Amino acid sequence: MGFASDLFAKLLATNRAVDRGWSFNAKPEFRIAALHRELEAVRRSHERLELAVMALAEVLRDHLGIHEETLESKLLEIDLRDGKVDGRLRRDTIQCIRCGRAIKSESTRCLFCGIEPPQESVFFSQSAVTRL
Repeated sequence: MGFASDLFAKLLATNRAVDRGWSFNAKPEFRIAALHRELEAVRRSHERLELAVMALAEVLRDHLGIHEETLESKLLEIDLRDGKVDGRLRRDTIQCIRCGRAIKSESTRCLFCGIEPPQESVFFSQSAVTRL
């Protein structure tokens, strides 16, 4: 895997770990320590993602002549894909490419028909997967 793929995989893994939470049966001091470790992992991922975005923006500007205004316009267009301008792109569910039913985006198989969803590209959403 390349830098961007590794970064994306680590970011997804961190998000999934945070989504799963931690054991509520653990002592509070262990939960706090776990949260601090997760927060630090998120911070590291965020910093690496910032570097990757800066590098991509500079390559686009320096080698292809794409200006910041064009990138800002595309950012706004992508932000609106989930229906609102909030700096986020919700990816809670996807539509199965075989049966069309809604499944959680982190699922490894459709619960209804069993097909594996296509792996998402680091930079582009799969055209076969419709985000809900």
